[in-house]
Amino acid sequence: LRGRTDVLGGVAAERVIEHPLLLDDLFDPRLEQVPTDRAAIAGEIARRLGTLDGSDTEAEIEVLQECKHSLGFRLGLAFRGSHVEAALTARRLARLAEAIVGAVLATSEREAVAQHGRLPGIGEGSGLAVLGYGSLGAAELGFASDLDLVFLYDGALAAAESDGARVVF
Repeated sequence: LRGRTDVLGGVAAERVIEHPLLLDDLFDPRLEQVPTDRAAIAGEIARRLGTLDGSDTEAEIEVLQECKHSLGFRLGLAFRGSHVEAALTARRLARLAEAIVGAVLATSEREAVAQHGRLPGIGEGSGLAVLGYGSLGAAELGFASDLDLVFLYDGALAAAESDGARVVF
């Protein structure tokens, strides 16, 4: 950690202890290059998920957790190093959370369709929407914020049966 202790505070050091893979980020020459908008973050997530074959949902969730920790850590280092102000960091953390929730939703939908088939009248996706409110909805997340999520679905679909081998109704 020599040479990086100037930007590593106590909280950041605790994160590295909890998640040793973050050490890789400290020695990555792209440490300062943090994706900042939702599309760039989603692109980074897609790049990391692209290393998997798409058949191991647990591995995908593990990669998503690593990605969340890595990007959050790098955002923290940028904030701690006074490269980014607090309000902008809060918005970037919200974008990271939105991208992670979107990726988890896509993985869950793919897994549900594989196991249960599709509901009639639904093209892509599942007909499920996820809304963030509170700090996420206001784009004011902190490093220790939780996510307040609401899941919505079309009530008319509750009476429909899926077309898969394991029917959902």
